[in-house]
Amino acid sequence: MLAAEILAALVPGSDHPLARSWLESEDGFAVSLLRLVTLLSADKSTQMANPNAQRQPSHQHPHQQRHMPEQDANAYGAITARAVAVLKTLVQKSRVVDEEGK
Repeated sequence: MLAAEILAALVPGSDHPLARSWLESEDGFAVSLLRLVTLLSADKSTQMANPNAQRQPSHQHPHQQRHMPEQDANAYGAITARAVAVLKTLVQKSRVVDEEGK
């Protein structure tokens, strides 16, 4: 995500069609990135509420496992924030401005 954010920042402005071509690419880059954002931003606490949905390590008591916060919660947030930043940058750089500046 860091590399994508850096590359998106280097894309020329609306006078060049590169940002729009990334957003409209046939491989579905923007759609896939948006899908990743929605998956990673899903509420993980509901998954922890059902202890049978996850396998519990044998070295921990099941009651302790249910109340432990997810270790990767901050990582999901960082990836999601960068992905949204990439999409936002590409959308801003692909805008077409008319003669009146709108």
